This record gives sequence, C-alpha cells and structure tokens, in this order.
Amino acid sequence: MANKDFIIENDILIKYTGAGGNVTIPEGITSIGEKAFYDYKSLTNITIPEGVTSIGDWAFTFCENLSSVTLPNSITSIGDRAFCYCNNLSNITIPDSVTSIGTAAFLGCDSLASITVPDSITSISPQVFCNCARLAKVSLPESVTKIGDWAFARCVNLVEINIPSNITRIGAKAFKECEKLRNITIPDSVTSIGHWAFRDCKGLAQKDGLVIVKDTVYNYFGKKTSITIPKSVTKIADWAFRGCDNLTSITIPKSVTDIGDGAFFECKKLTDINVPDSVTNIGRLAFYDCKGLADENGLVIAGNTLYDYFGEDTSITIPDNVTSIRDWAFKDCTTLTNITLPDSVKSIGDGAFFNCTNLIYITISNNVTSIDKHAFQYCSNLMNFIVPNSVTSIGDEAFEYCTNLMNIIIPNSVTSIGAGTFSGCENVIIHTTPGSFAQNYAQENDIPFVTI
Repeated sequence: MANKDFIIENDILIKYTGAGGNVTIPEGITSIGEKAFYDYKSLTNITIPEGVTSIGDWAFTFCENLSSVTLPNSITSIGDRAFCYCNNLSNITIPDSVTSIGTAAFLGCDSLASITVPDSITSISPQVFCNCARLAKVSLPESVTKIGDWAFARCVNLVEINIPSNITRIGAKAFKECEKLRNITIPDSVTSIGHWAFRDCKGLAQKDGLVIVKDTVYNYFGKKTSITIPKSVTKIADWAFRGCDNLTSITIPKSVTDIGDGAFFECKKLTDINVPDSVTNIGRLAFYDCKGLADENGLVIAGNTLYDYFGEDTSITIPDNVTSIRDWAFKDCTTLTNITLPDSVKSIGDGAFFNCTNLIYITISNNVTSIDKHAFQYCSNLMNFIVPNSVTSIGDEAFEYCTNLMNIIIPNSVTSIGAGTFSGCENVIIHTTPGSFAQNYAQENDIPFVTI
C-alpha cells in the first residue's frame, strides 16, 4: 500500500485517502489524527504499528464495515468517539499501555460482544460503551474508581459486569435499559449513584417486582396492587413507579428520606400512601395525576405540600397546613375563578396555576418569597395582581399571555424578573416604587408603569 494514500504531517496521520479494505498504517507514525478515517465505509481491517501513541477524536467514527483492529502496546490514549458506530467491530483488545479512553469511544459498536478494560484505566468515560447492543460481558479492573454517565446504557444484552471494590461513583443513567443485567453487587466504597443509573433494568427486579440497588428503589415491574417497600431503602428514585396502573396502596418505611421527581407520576389508582416524617425531600411532579389520592375537595396533599387538584369548584380555599404549592398543581383548572392561599404557603412552583383561564382573583400571603416561572401563564381573565412584599423574584413567563391583566403591584423587594414575564400582556401597567428594580424593568421592556 503506497504512502500516497496517507496525508502525513509531523508524523501525524492527518487523513487517509486510499481505497479501504485491509489497511496497514505506515511505520514512523506517532499519532492518528482527528477524523483521519471518519466515515470510511470501505475500511474493513486496520493494523496500527508500534510507535503510535494516540488515536484522535472521531478517528474511525462511522467506519461501519471495520471488523478488526490491532492496537500496539505503544498506544496510551483513545480519543473521544474514536470508534463510535463501527457497527461491525466485534473484537478489540485494549493493551495495558492505554491510560485514557475518551467519551463515547465505542458508542454504538453493535457487534462488540465482550470487553476487558486494562489495569491502567482508572475511570470509565461517559457513554464509552453506550448502545453496544451485543455486549454481554464486561470485566473491569480494580483500578477503576468511577463509571461515567451513560457508560453502559442501552447495552440490552449485558448480563454480567463486576463492580470493583474501589468504585466511588456510578454516573447518571450508567446502566439505563440494561434489561438483562443480573445480580449486580455495589461495594461499600460507592458514595454516589447518579440519576436513573439502573432505570429499566428489568433483570434486577426482585420477586416482588422492585428494582433495588444498594438503598434505592429504581423501578417497579410487578403486578401487585399493594406493595411494601423494604426497611433497607432510603430513597425512591425519580420516576420509579411512573404509570404503575395496578398500584392502589404503597407503604413507605421510616428509613426513606428522599422521594424523587415524578416518583408516583400517573399512578391513577393509588388511593393509599403514607409519607413518613423521615422524608425530607419530595421531588417535583412526585404525585402528578394521582387522582385516587385526592381528598373530598379534590386536593392531593402529601405532608405539607399540595401536588394536584381534581375538583371542579369555582372557588377554593387551601388548607392552613399547606406550605408549598408544587409545580403544575392547578394546571388547566379552567373552572376556578377564586383561590385563597393561607399564610402558611411559602412557595409557588413552576406553572402552578398555568392555563387557569377563568381565574380572576387570588390572594398570596407575605410568606411567599418567589413566584416561579410559568406560574400564572395563560391566566387570561386575571385582571389585577398584588405581589407581596416578601417576594424577591418573579420567574420567566410567569404572567405571559395574561391578556386581561391590567394592574400589577410589584414591591421594591423584587430584585429579579425573568424573561418574557409579561409577554402578551398588552394592557398591563406596573405599579411600583420610584427607583425600584421593577421600574427599571418596565422602562427597559417598554411596559407602562406608575410610581406609588
């Protein structure tokens, strides 16, 4: 093979221009440059000589027919996406000389069935083996201390992987959708497991259908109507029970301190759930559309937080024990015209009253410190609004398309008003004190204002 097939500068292979097939890189090359063989679909085999120390980013990306790669012991680094979507690459031996494997280096290598990571590697990069559909077995050395985000996600045939005893962090979605993964053991050294790390890992489900890894419930694949979470659990992960239509009753032990975002999202038949005092955090949308949990007034309240409303009243008074109105709690409640919030309420979440098109009057106490984004967006019949002196910020698009809003009083306590807060409010006048942030905001956005 003639050297004319290679563009070489300063011992770096910049670009391959040959016909493909079986390619041997010339002696004297020290580095394979970025995108040197990018999208070379005619390439089937590559032999890399001793002396090459690095493979650049995207070097062999989309070489769909590349089936064999010989890496010499001189290689120390494999760049980001170096072999990404090499669909026919079925076998590759990573030598002990390699100390760095870049992000998504083998992403989408559908034919790769097994991989052994050498002792020289200390961190598994994000997405490095993501979407390797045939990958069934992975061997990690004790030198590895971190597994990055999405590292093995969607490896749908992955059955076996060892987690070394020195691992401290498993990244977000690291094993997401590894549905055949069985019997994974998490060592005590692990101090951090990221969001959705074991989401949709059906093979890890216990007899009761719960997927529990270390101290966290990640999923439920059972068919029971009633379930008791074990006392070993301290956290219910984001969206863990999302759309579990069969569940009517869940018992949560006092060991649980954290309930994640959307944990019981759309569990519409859920009628009985206890939230123990041990729980210090409940994520957004945790009980969204859980109609079965609504009280006689149509309110879904867990602890001191109001999550949803399923009533059809025109006027409602929120109970005195409620301290927080969570995200989208009254979304699309078009029958409501009048809402009274008690002094106990301290926060109003994103989109809390979104598209309450007939809402005319709402009272907010002086304990509320912020009005979050989209809070009153599309409340087209809201005409007058008083922002309490306790509020310091108003979020993006909080009053967008409140088309009948005419007067809003904003105190000088407000030091932040988000983008598009009054977009579509063609008749609004801001009432505020001279020199306030709200006055400057009105001037900068060509909104009429009156000083008070």
